[in-house]
Amino acid sequence: MDYSSIEITIHLDTKFTKEEVEEFIINELFDQRFHPIYYRYYNQKAQQIEGESYSDEYKATLATVFPNELYQFHAEAKNENDICGAFSVLIKNKKKQHFYQFLKPFINSKESNPQLKWGEIDPAISISIQRHKFGDNPEIFYVKISISLGIWGLRHHILKGIINIIDIQQKEQVLKTRWARNDSFINDLHLNYSQMKKIEKEILDLDEARNFIWEKTKELITRFCRNDNAVYVSPTFDSMSDQPSDIITYRTQKLPDKPIDIPESFWTKVAWSEMFSWNSSNFISEISMEYWINYGDDDAFLEIVQILQQGRKDTWERIVEIIIKRSETDAMIEKLLEWTTDINWPGAYTAYTHLLDVVGERAIPTIERNIKLAEKYRNKYWKMNLLNIKDEILEKVKGKTEKKV
Repeated sequence: MDYSSIEITIHLDTKFTKEEVEEFIINELFDQRFHPIYYRYYNQKAQQIEGESYSDEYKATLATVFPNELYQFHAEAKNENDICGAFSVLIKNKKKQHFYQFLKPFINSKESNPQLKWGEIDPAISISIQRHKFGDNPEIFYVKISISLGIWGLRHHILKGIINIIDIQQKEQVLKTRWARNDSFINDLHLNYSQMKKIEKEILDLDEARNFIWEKTKELITRFCRNDNAVYVSPTFDSMSDQPSDIITYRTQKLPDKPIDIPESFWTKVAWSEMFSWNSSNFISEISMEYWINYGDDDAFLEIVQILQQGRKDTWERIVEIIIKRSETDAMIEKLLEWTTDINWPGAYTAYTHLLDVVGERAIPTIERNIKLAEKYRNKYWKMNLLNIKDEILEKVKGKTEKKV
């Protein structure tokens, strides 16, 4: 997950049809404030649509017209499609502005210097209606509503998060001196933050938009679900899970009475992803890696890692590089082992070889604990990787012992 949206998964009563649910969502549920524009195929980027315009003021893509032909109905491929569209947000003069895509700030580099850029994230609202049956298992019928974090004020929150990170780093004298060479970038961050905060707090009525979508989602639940305990909202902001990311388990529950309240600390943690991304400038990544390599609190570091593990994989290689350069602790060994869940993950091979060649026998107790965890979650692939690492370490130890003899 890229942390660009709040996803509400709703398990529906199987007595209804996909067509009934879709027609209700498009034609009735959102009182003509959701504007379906196209079906998005899995792993396929939509083409530029007629009626889009970029707003430099709002840092967003606006949808200005909605001719029927934009909403293409592909009946033969409906099972693979998401319905994507714009959402009408009220502004203070009570007019509506149709937001198709909110833009997300990110850090790029120009001649090795950090530079603030803006990139597209998911459409304002995407809706996926799925119906599956696997073998003798009960049929699964659900709708997933993905609501852009732009409706939670993502733009100014992410900018504030980046500013917070730079402020934290500047408390270290060495890092403060290095940041001083990039005053123009820092000034640009503050200027854009001030502008976007004004737009998202004073001009756009985002509180109303969130509350409206939430109440309409309750109507959908009332109409198409057997009971209220049919919902899963992601992400959550509870304590860290003991599972490796990519192992997806959840229990349905009631939809919270009010829209998810995203804590300020979360935005700062997400902003760290810009510091470790493949696309970030070398200056940004090096200074951020240096900060965490020398930071003494494992728990604080692991909170950041947990967010990045569940979000952007383009940060993972640099995270693993930090872990292997930090002081070796049980917590760091544990985290390296998580990367062996799938050897294809970015950073997984680095973690694997470090455990084998550097940590060695000291990793065995932690490996054995993780084998039990893999069994608990019935992850045979992860268990197999752990057993392989354990065997290779013991084989290496045995070889060294025989040489001494």
